[in-house]
Amino acid sequence: MLIALANAHAVYEIDWSNIRDPVMVNKYSLMEHSHVKQLIINDQFMVVQSAANGTNSTHPLFEIDYTWIFSRGARTYTNAYSVINHNSSKAELEFNKYNDRLLVAD
Repeated sequence: MLIALANAHAVYEIDWSNIRDPVMVNKYSLMEHSHVKQLIINDQFMVVQSAANGTNSTHPLFEIDYTWIFSRGARTYTNAYSVINHNSSKAELEFNKYNDRLLVAD
């Protein structure tokens, strides 16, 4: 069994084939203080829908809503296979396993 767990800065891919001895396979780093909304994993990709707080010189605080698509084993958001920027936190994701298609409603 393969599972994915998340906290405020990372997603962990765990092989739980042996329930007495789970093994961390990969760790994917996210932006600091991220709020993970959804995780989708298949044989090739780890998809993470998340939000994080950002700042710059013109905006002291704003929300960044992204969907990160990692190739399995990519490890950090700077090496993500693809990134989808959402205009709001209300984006919905659905993964069609039969066609290997990611459906995004933004």
